[in-house]
Amino acid sequence: RTLAPSAERTEILGDLADEAAAIETADGARAARRFVRWQIAHSLLPWMRRRTRECAHHPFRRNALILHHGLITDVRLAARRLWLARGFTGLAVSTLAIGIAAVSTAFSLAYGLWLKPLPYSDPDRLVWIHGRHRPSGTSGALTPLELAEHQSSSTLSDVAGFHYGAGVARIGGEPVRLVNHVVSPNIFRVLGVRPMIGRDFTDADSGTPIVMLSHEAWTTYYGQDPAILTKGLSMNGASFAIAGVMPPGFYFPRGLEASLWTPSDLARQTHGQRVVQAVGRLAAGRTIEAATAEADAKGRRLAAAMPGTNADWTQYVAPAGVTA
Repeated sequence: RTLAPSAERTEILGDLADEAAAIETADGARAARRFVRWQIAHSLLPWMRRRTRECAHHPFRRNALILHHGLITDVRLAARRLWLARGFTGLAVSTLAIGIAAVSTAFSLAYGLWLKPLPYSDPDRLVWIHGRHRPSGTSGALTPLELAEHQSSSTLSDVAGFHYGAGVARIGGEPVRLVNHVVSPNIFRVLGVRPMIGRDFTDADSGTPIVMLSHEAWTTYYGQDPAILTKGLSMNGASFAIAGVMPPGFYFPRGLEASLWTPSDLARQTHGQRVVQAVGRLAAGRTIEAATAEADAKGRRLAAAMPGTNADWTQYVAPAGVTA
């Protein structure tokens, strides 16, 4: 049966009640209850089938209604509460923004310093050679004499030194302060990197007025001039020839990248100052432990031979990392 307006529905219910009462008088209460249950089921089943067909044909509408009455209601309630507590909301948003910015900055620094692969050939074979002050356990740089000792090694195939420097160059008539590291002529061969333009340093270049440009310096100050090798560079009042340009992405050392490199035979310098950083490459089949043992033996031998400057110092080897 279909649902009828209120007056007709009342009349139908009255007729059902009369019929149920007559059945109860004739056949008992159980028969009357069966009659009522059958009438209810007979009336509801057609309506249920119709509603099922409607829902099956309109799933999007049903889902949209659920979303509207669920998620959207929650969002509106949350927005209302946040608006009522505007001070707390502003503080929370600011804290989240500062936290996200701090994490992003920390990750960028960590990637640049520790996670980014070294731009050298076989970087896992590269090592630093450090000095160690035995009484305090602190690390330090090497003297030129110590660098010379390590350049004759059975565990390292090649060793180069460098020390930090800077200069004021005049480029386009303007003074520019540039980081200029003084390096052993074989530094790029130890690192396993060749210039992108021009030639590598040779032993004959040691002490001569010649420089190697980083790709960034070539781009920033010379606009990637293809004729860069014919240009000169004036720095600290002296004129320098340009030997070449290193490839993009090359930097050395990591953490204190240079714009220029100038060759010098650091091992032949006679002063005893600890200003020389040393990088080496492990020989085939050699380990860092073996190289450290050899470096420590050299350090103890120098300490015995030169107690005035090396009595408290030895050396050790460590994997190439962030800085020297």
